[in-house]
Amino acid sequence: MSHDIRSERRFSGLVATAAVAVVSVLGTLIVAGPLDPPVGPIAPTHKTLSDVEPRVAINATNTPGDSSSVFRITQRGSYYLTGNLAGANGKNTIEIEADEVTVDLNGFSVIGGIGSLDGVNTPVSRRGITIRNGTIRQHGGSGIFLGATNTVRLEDLTLSDNALDGAWPGINATLARVKAVNNRDGFNLSLTVSSTLTDCTSLDNGSGFKAPGNSVNFMRCIAHGNSSNGFEVSYGGRAVDCVAFSNGGVGFMALGERAILEGCNAESNTKEGFVLTSYDNTLARCVARGNGHGSTKYSGFRTVGGGATNSVFTECVSIFNGKAGFELAAGRPSLARCEALDNGGEGVLAPNATVDVRDSRLEANTLRGMDLGAGSVVESSAIRSNVGGGIRINGNGNAVIRRSQIISNGAIGMSVGNGSVVEDCLVATNVNQGLVGSTLSIVRRCTFDTNGTAVGNNHPNISLSGGGNLVEDNYIFNGDSGIVITSGGGSIVRRNICNATANNYGGIVPGNRVATINTSSTLVSTNSNDNFSY
Repeated sequence: MSHDIRSERRFSGLVATAAVAVVSVLGTLIVAGPLDPPVGPIAPTHKTLSDVEPRVAINATNTPGDSSSVFRITQRGSYYLTGNLAGANGKNTIEIEADEVTVDLNGFSVIGGIGSLDGVNTPVSRRGITIRNGTIRQHGGSGIFLGATNTVRLEDLTLSDNALDGAWPGINATLARVKAVNNRDGFNLSLTVSSTLTDCTSLDNGSGFKAPGNSVNFMRCIAHGNSSNGFEVSYGGRAVDCVAFSNGGVGFMALGERAILEGCNAESNTKEGFVLTSYDNTLARCVARGNGHGSTKYSGFRTVGGGATNSVFTECVSIFNGKAGFELAAGRPSLARCEALDNGGEGVLAPNATVDVRDSRLEANTLRGMDLGAGSVVESSAIRSNVGGGIRINGNGNAVIRRSQIISNGAIGMSVGNGSVVEDCLVATNVNQGLVGSTLSIVRRCTFDTNGTAVGNNHPNISLSGGGNLVEDNYIFNGDSGIVITSGGGSIVRRNICNATANNYGGIVPGNRVATINTSSTLVSTNSNDNFSY
């Protein structure tokens, strides 16, 4: 025990000695510094805002105007407002006559007044202009007119009540959070190429976003209540997650080829929701709802001229529009995983186009579900409850319809013309015939159930009016007649099952090759080509 106490005391003594040494050294360091402050007042060491970013206030002293301007910027640099600015008759309020200029409105307004010209103007083309953070309003010209100025940035601005355009932003422009309200046109993008507009709004103008140059991109922009078109997208342009609502013209007008529209919504516009005027356009996840309900009816999606050529619609929805869901001009457009519901015309109206329709739904439209051109393909789609009928193939036919449901339409289920192939479909409870065709068509492995529900026994499940057809491996149940071939010869009818129709096979004229009709309810036969009737 005594040994432990002595060890602890020795350790405590060592700690105390070390502590004294440390204090001594610190004391020496502290005492070693100078005790007297420097002579004179103490000067600040921080940098001012002018040191960090030299800026010039816009006023009559720093930026005096001339015969065409109230204020005139002639040197590159950063400029700002210290209060609201007023325009003057016959003058631009701010003229920029230098490159690499930034104008910060600093939350203030540039107000034009009677007879004023543009709010901010570049008399000749410049480079590197930025305007931000304020309001430009009530000018006799445009809010901002930059002509062909290159490399422009506009951000956090409101441009309102100007007699011409809210903004004419130039070339290679970037616009963010700019709002144009009640101007002749919101954004005039006629010379604006290779530019991007993000989170911008055009409200109650003439055109919303007008006639852009090539490769202009819109991200999360809104056009609402404009008297003409909401968006105009040109060659190589792109609109993503944009909304066109209640405009007096078209919601989205693609004026050039290779435009891309993704996730856009066109609703309650006076004319079409979307119009494509050229080829190779791509639309994905777009919605057209409630457009074209004025005295003249318009469709949800429409192509004109070459607009249908190679244009692709993916996961697009057209609902409750005044005319067709998709109105497609001549060309080879395609629809995949699209829907056309409750429109005032056809679900797809394309009598002169060769259309590929896959995995789509056409339902409750006032006219047909689809009215397609020759050579069209319909696969894995549902065509239901359309008042004017299910599918019509125009011209020479030559269509392919596979793995689709054609159900409860108000007239003919399918009218396929000549030379078409119909396979693995369910055709049921259509008011008139299930399928109507002419010559050289193939109908196989389909189920026809209770078609011809209209009054009178004259709406067969399958009705063909020419020769050279192949009808095989179908199941036909209930309704008017089963299989009817009214003219021609050389058709082959084999391995079908007709059950409980008004006349299973009796409507086939002589000259066609009908395999033995076996009436065995057990469906047992020694001939693999037999038809069954019971």
